[in-house]
Amino acid sequence: MLAACLTTVFCLASWGTPTRDYHYSVQVKGTVAGLMRMRMYKKKNDNDEVIYRSVEDMVAEVERGVNDLVKLEFTTFIEEREDGSVVSSGYSQKMAQTVIEMEYDYETKPGKVVVKSTQSGAVHNSEVDAPKKGTYYGRLAMLKKLHENFKNGETEFDINTIKPEMGPTTVTMRTKLLGTDDEVVDTPEHKNKVATNKYSTLVVGVGIQSTEWYILDSSDDTFPSYIMTKYSVDSAMGKLEALYTTEENAKKAYEGTDVRPELVHSAYVPLKRPSRKMYTDSGAITYKVTAKAGDVPDFPANGFQTVEVKGDHALVTIDLGKPELFTGDAEEQRTYLQPTAMIDGTDPGVMKLAAKARELAGEDADTNRLARAAWRITKDTIKRSDLATGFASATETAKTMTGDCSEYAVLLAGILRALDIPSRTCSGLVYLEDSKGANFGWHMWSQALLPGKCPDDECEDEDVGALYWNDMDGTLPIPFSLGHILFGVSAMSDSEAHTAELKLVSMIGNIEVEIIDP
Repeated sequence: MLAACLTTVFCLASWGTPTRDYHYSVQVKGTVAGLMRMRMYKKKNDNDEVIYRSVEDMVAEVERGVNDLVKLEFTTFIEEREDGSVVSSGYSQKMAQTVIEMEYDYETKPGKVVVKSTQSGAVHNSEVDAPKKGTYYGRLAMLKKLHENFKNGETEFDINTIKPEMGPTTVTMRTKLLGTDDEVVDTPEHKNKVATNKYSTLVVGVGIQSTEWYILDSSDDTFPSYIMTKYSVDSAMGKLEALYTTEENAKKAYEGTDVRPELVHSAYVPLKRPSRKMYTDSGAITYKVTAKAGDVPDFPANGFQTVEVKGDHALVTIDLGKPELFTGDAEEQRTYLQPTAMIDGTDPGVMKLAAKARELAGEDADTNRLARAAWRITKDTIKRSDLATGFASATETAKTMTGDCSEYAVLLAGILRALDIPSRTCSGLVYLEDSKGANFGWHMWSQALLPGKCPDDECEDEDVGALYWNDMDGTLPIPFSLGHILFGVSAMSDSEAHTAELKLVSMIGNIEVEIIDP
């Protein structure tokens, strides 16, 4: 799908013709948004072992506001042996002009996954602990195991696999057989209704629930052709579906219309009334958050946020005078100082901005003043704030000086780490107000670990210093405001990939928010 691959691992010329090649039309709320393609390749390596490569591509276009069309191109791959052991995996993402490639090598170093990130020519290398062999399956082996389990009478079970977009470590898929369906499929092989097995699948710990339909192939190949005829998931933007069809029909549907689904405003969480208190940089406010379906989301008590679950709802309080006390050790602190592909405090461009922050703060500045200067430098660095950038890293943002909330978040976190201040990013909601009313919308910001006075009930000596997680938002005219609801925090390590964003997607479409303390 991508016009060109930056690194050879994403190029498929050496793999020849795919042994399977399936095409899909992608729709959001019934509107055609793009194309999806699923392929499988097979070849022998230098050791005469048969290696299978499964590749999934997607191209989609969505509106992110009035006359703001953005195109996303996404590819994932997994290479595995006949026994399901993973050799390598990765993903490639192109959004606007930002291209990111992540490669995960499970073979080169025993007990480790070697991670290589490439973004706009900049390469970042790291290592993470490898998952234990034999405890998970590659993508093709997972499908085979799934259908074998159902064939043997199991109707619900967990299975561990790799999802490259969520990093190199394993994820648990909780799958349940819902029954059989007759699906209408328009391909040369299937022009009428065909019998399919219908499954529900939950990505455990992330919350994304999908429904999938498969035609079962009776072939005795190592990995039988389990053809997915339909994929459906309810998201904040509405129902997302991938429908099995021919390449010609998928392209015709995609190219035959200029109407695309709107992404940003459709995901807003509306409020009954506005509140001017949202724009203040002191005080506290409480929100009542209710789930539209299922249990109340598991909101974290981090930064300025505390949470109290009360039956069918949660009370989320933001108190700008009470940051979260850090209770971890020095090793955990180092986690939030480590250079990663998305937040590299050792990058020359980021370090140059950190030097500006030191100069702005002054020679005798303490850590809190340095953090405030980092926030100011972040605001001054990003010259154009819009939605045209596709989740660039701190390194890339320091060069381009453009971006939206995600670029502000990673750049501020990067400058903080360059100043030896532990930092992390936050995902959640931010208060928005316009002529049409008040809403909460998707957002990202940062947290800095800063010194403060130790609480009386935590220390023998009340004057002993302690560390606190303080929220900071580079998009605001003040360091932070009451108009935020936190869904999750992330060190943006190379093992996490898009896990935090996927959790956000699973939560945002299923909540209602009410201000109970105006």
